[in-house]
Amino acid sequence: MIELMITVAIVGILAAVAIPAYSDYAIRSKLSEVTHAFDALATAVGEYHATCGGWPPNDATHEPTDLAQLPTRRAAWNYHSGGGSNNWIQYSATIANIDSRVNNKTLILNILYSETTGYYKYWDHVNSTLDIRYIPR
Repeated sequence: MIELMITVAIVGILAAVAIPAYSDYAIRSKLSEVTHAFDALATAVGEYHATCGGWPPNDATHEPTDLAQLPTRRAAWNYHSGGGSNNWIQYSATIANIDSRVNNKTLILNILYSETTGYYKYWDHVNSTLDIRYIPR
């Protein structure tokens, strides 16, 4: 009987460790759909910038859905220009339909351009409650 109780206790401890880790993994895998869409957007915007010599204008004819095929099931997209500068542009997505820990949080893609280093992108977030560990790298 004691051996059975010890076995149950060990299984309980393993489950207590594994379930949160799996939950975080599930969130990261769903959020990767959004980050992959950001990657497609970054590529399209980089090509636009290289071809036209500037970032797409901030108007309805150049919304992200026109630049790349972005899924809307996981996020609502917003467009922000680089504040008149020709060296950066910013896109944001409000996360939806993933998990209560990340829903309604905003993930930001910043794309920078330098003549010496080329294009560089990095992630940021508006809400300090969005845990950056959920963003796939």
